[in-house]
Amino acid sequence: MLQHKCLPAYCKADEGVISVQKANYGCTDSHVCASNPQKVASVTCTEATTTSVLSQSCNGRSMCEVTVSPALFSDPCQGTSKYLNSSYVCLPAKTSITCQHSSDILDCGTDVIKVLHTNYGRRDTTTCSVGRPPKEVMDDNCFLSVTAAISDRCNGKSKCSVTPDDFSTDPCYGSFKYLEVSYGCLASRKSITCGGPYGSISCENDLIRIYDAFYGQMSPTICSNGRPESQLTNTNCALANVVDIVSKGCNDRTSCDLAFAFTDPCFGTYKYLEVSYGCIETCQSSLDCSTALTNASVDGRQGIGCHHSTTGVTSTFSSSSRNSFLSFFCLAFQLGFSSLHTVVMQL
Repeated sequence: MLQHKCLPAYCKADEGVISVQKANYGCTDSHVCASNPQKVASVTCTEATTTSVLSQSCNGRSMCEVTVSPALFSDPCQGTSKYLNSSYVCLPAKTSITCQHSSDILDCGTDVIKVLHTNYGRRDTTTCSVGRPPKEVMDDNCFLSVTAAISDRCNGKSKCSVTPDDFSTDPCYGSFKYLEVSYGCLASRKSITCGGPYGSISCENDLIRIYDAFYGQMSPTICSNGRPESQLTNTNCALANVVDIVSKGCNDRTSCDLAFAFTDPCFGTYKYLEVSYGCIETCQSSLDCSTALTNASVDGRQGIGCHHSTTGVTSTFSSSSRNSFLSFFCLAFQLGFSSLHTVVMQL
């Protein structure tokens, strides 16, 4: 058996909390985690759920350790040496607490919202308890994650209204509940292209990360110069899933032409494409997995953990004989440390 230990990792109090930007478990570089690159079977090996799994585990926390196991990730390419590669930022976190029958505004000023963690329910007996009978605030073990719903509504926007009463699922009937949202504010750039998707965006030497995108018409003053009033009156014109289309075409590139073939959501209305995006610093890392002690140099934003295919191991997570290895890898996200150390011991 292999035993792997990780140094404790955390975001310092003045740095905020973890926000995973992107991640992949697999292999996209034959020189990373391969003592013999010629034996790597695939360099297009990706695990589609990696980013969402790590985001659910780590976003909004000041410290996070993830153990790679069959319960966490499937094996995307059996027989290929794989590694877990993640980029993340440390965001100063804001917290919004909104009682039932009221609303609150998430506000990032000129930046854009990134929802990190949510709970709809009740975690103590004092929050939102004024004027409520004791029986309505006694249950302090009431949890319902609404991160996906709040993220869809608020991510990429500068301001966003949240209301607990919008959620029909009741995690603890009879209790007076509140909505707790932890979010960060990401520095963003904005691109507006009038008349259709013909512009471009660039991050120089960094990588593009799309936060939000809109195609249609929602303001009669944007891209209105020289246009007849009849083409600007419909301000309820929006094409669905634009952020997914633009993200697929632009994420992880240094520059991107906004040449997308959108369908027309409102014939006769003059439309524009508005894109909110950030520039994620590219990480230069080196990793030697050929020895028992591996050191992955990172710049405070990236962590890598490795797995080698070895004789007798039929996949990353299973062993076929008594002398085979069952491997688990611990990825520690960190800011404030200059390197990530994985200690491997054969027992």
